[in-house]
Amino acid sequence: MKPNCIWFRGLPEDGAHVERLDLAIPNLPEELSGVTILFASDIHAGFTFPEAAQDRLIEQMKHLAPDMILWGGDFAETKRDARQLFGKIARLKPRLGMAGVPGNNDRRAFRGAMEELNRLAEGAGMRFLINGRWSISANGGKLTILGLDEDYFGAPDASILDGVREEGETRILLSHSPALLEKLFIGHAPPPLILTGHTHGGQMRLGSLTPYSLGFEGVRPRQRFFTVRGVRRGEGWTLLVSGGLGSSRLPLRIGCAPEMQWITLSRR
Repeated sequence: MKPNCIWFRGLPEDGAHVERLDLAIPNLPEELSGVTILFASDIHAGFTFPEAAQDRLIEQMKHLAPDMILWGGDFAETKRDARQLFGKIARLKPRLGMAGVPGNNDRRAFRGAMEELNRLAEGAGMRFLINGRWSISANGGKLTILGLDEDYFGAPDASILDGVREEGETRILLSHSPALLEKLFIGHAPPPLILTGHTHGGQMRLGSLTPYSLGFEGVRPRQRFFTVRGVRRGEGWTLLVSGGLGSSRLPLRIGCAPEMQWITLSRR
């Protein structure tokens, strides 16, 4: 395998790969067309994603200057790593703000102390959403971010999907993992845009073969709301699964570059 297909402990010297996506959203208000969102997930700050890589990532994100930054969870491996990372995230000041959700690693690291994690996120200027919602005015339109709890140690609550969509409102759902969505959406209409991570794109890819191809985490291969990495579309919804930035357990990514997504909202 080519050396440039293997990544060990963090980022390449030139930073994460930025996947640029122009996503058409049904009934998107004209005022929200052109809004840019940077989606980042699965840093796993700690041994597998050391401080130098964190600094490089934050500087790259500052340089990109999106309108909004959304985070897909699994920020860090330990409380200490999280404190250090959120201190760096505080340097980011996108004009429409930041929001994020917890990942399973975050809940494990802060088990019994989620209030501290929430304080760290809010101190960095991030709305931390655990089965919550955050609405902001954006260019005269209304953007509502819905954030689910993760499903390993938490309790995702589908009721945040309820309620009548307001005139001029566009909803975006953040979920750490796509694996829970199939059951979650039973009896609930999916929002037009769903952003998830968790899979690391398989972390080790040989062509299209990943651990998920072998039944990892018990994901059924025909789930509508699951893909190992990339964009999947259905009637009225678009699902994005990011390959993410870091790695867990083994500090190695093969055939799956550390990445984040630059999303431009557009009208269909």
